[in-house]
Formats: sequence, structure tokens, C-alpha cells
Amino acid sequence: MRDAVELEGASVRYPDGRGIENLTARLEAGRTVALVGPSGAGKSTLLQLIAGSVAPDSGRVCTLGQPIAELTGTPYRVACDRVGLLAQADDLTPGLSVLHNVFAGRLGRWSAARALRNRFWPRADDRRDAASALASAELADRIDADPAELSGGERRRVALARLAFQAPALWLADEPTTGLDVRLRADMMDLLLRMVRDRNATAVVALHDLELLRCDFDEIWGLRSGELSFARGAETVSEDQLGVLFGSGR
Repeated sequence: MRDAVELEGASVRYPDGRGIENLTARLEAGRTVALVGPSGAGKSTLLQLIAGSVAPDSGRVCTLGQPIAELTGTPYRVACDRVGLLAQADDLTPGLSVLHNVFAGRLGRWSAARALRNRFWPRADDRRDAASALASAELADRIDADPAELSGGERRRVALARLAFQAPALWLADEPTTGLDVRLRADMMDLLLRMVRDRNATAVVALHDLELLRCDFDEIWGLRSGELSFARGAETVSEDQLGVLFGSGR
């Protein structure tokens, strides 16, 4: 099976000393990886490298077979549409219904005319696809709701549905359970991973909550000070390895 992510000696250096240094790793298509490490380890930078929003200072990064950061124009937009990002904030647009917030997942590929029509007279097929995405996020009954009426967990699930509606081949999530009640975090992560697998997609998820490693990830990548400490099957990573990664090893 082909690789969804390939990094060969990739480095990004910022003036304050943060960044990624000489990182080499591969993620096979269809697999899910938890990206863990202490604050400042470079998790967000690595996600940006994979997404193509940051170019490496040296080395090589290929995402879904393409060096996205080197592309321009239409090839760049098409490549970016195949990568979906779930940020820490849900980024829902106030004043628009849940349906129209989910529609935002395909604005990158719709014509201006189609986007305008769907703002006022949604096409039946687009509404059907959005309803399906919401159902997979367990929000089928909230399609016409105002986001202001939703709980924090529901708003985060709308963001998941928006990503499902976009239908990217690669899902990137940057600490997606931030701000949620501890009782909801594992449920949200389980839902995210189930939606990814149901679509035969690939996922890289940056985490700050190690309890979420109990969820069903295929791999765990450990970052510390911008360097990759390990990239292993999730079942082979020990508590001692995680302790060393976070500076509390025995």
C-alpha cells in the first residue's frame, strides 16, 4: 500500500529556536497515528508541514504523493482539498445553520454560483450528503439548528461532519478535544477515528491528553524538542517510553 505521508530529513527552523529537525517518517495510507509530545515539541509544526501550509527549510515532505508546499495555482488548491484539518476551535460561522456550516467543507471545490445557490436554495443532493455526514457524527436531528443552540461537544461534532462532507483522503487534527469535558474526550476521539476508518481515510492526530492513547490508534509518534523520538505500532509503546518522552521516565 502506498504512503500517505513521507518525510525525509525534513527540518523547519524558527528564530526562537522552535521547529522540526531532520525528521524522517512514513505513514501508510489507511492508518491512524497519534502524535504526542510535551508542549513545544513541534506537533503543530509537523501538522503544518504535512498539510503543505509550511515548506521545509531542508529535506522533503510528500503528502498523498505530492510535495504540496511546492505547488501553486490549481494543483495546489486540488491537493489542499484532499487534506482536511480539524483545529482546536470548531470555527463554526455564527448566523449560519448547521447545514450551511457543513456546506463550508466543499467551498473549495464548488463554483461561486453553486455556493451562492446553496446559501439560499440548497440542492437536494448536497443537502442529502450533508445530512449523511451529520448522521455519521450523530447529529442527524440538528441539521437546521443554529450553532448557538449547541453544546460544546455538539459544535465539535459539527466540525467533524464538515470534514466528513469535505471527504479528504487525509484527516489532520490538532488537539481536537481541547476544551471538552473529560467525560466527552474519549467519546469524541472514538467517533473521529471511526469516521476516518469508515471512509478508508488516513489520520494524524496531535494529542496533549495521554489518556486518549487508549483509543484505537494504529501508531504512536513521539516528538520531543522537534525531533522524532519514536514511531511505533501503538500496541508496542510502553509507559516507560512515554515517561521518557515527557521527562518523567524512571
